[in-house]
Amino acid sequence: MLKKLFRFSLAVSVFSVASLPLSINAEIVPGLTNNGGRLSFYSAFLHDAYVRSFSYFYIPKNSIQPATNYPIQAKTQWCRNGQIKKDTRATRLTEIEKQVSSQPGWFLVNQDDSSYQYIKADSPASINLLKKVCSSYAEVSSPY
Repeated sequence: MLKKLFRFSLAVSVFSVASLPLSINAEIVPGLTNNGGRLSFYSAFLHDAYVRSFSYFYIPKNSIQPATNYPIQAKTQWCRNGQIKKDTRATRLTEIEKQVSSQPGWFLVNQDDSSYQYIKADSPASINLLKKVCSSYAEVSSPY
């Protein structure tokens, strides 16, 4: 009986892992969004001296595939020394962006690098995504 249960668990685990959109080196962060979706960290890079840019995927509730084929581009000033902390030295944000971003989160970015929507990090998944972005930035850059 125990062997059958183990084989079933192993089969389910292999099927579940094989179905996830990880072939693109994206990492699903723990937790769910407020609407039950998942977030998958893709990459982080330096936007300017103090604004961190990153890309991620959104995986809707009850789905194993991202909502889009391309990663969502974003930027945040909420990383300092590898932690979620507002970096007041960020200079490439407009005055409106600085006012809107009073809570931890990020801006979605258009192709022309103009931001248009602020996403508050107010769910377990969004907080964990922001933690991943901040820690990834700390690993590849000198401390500011």
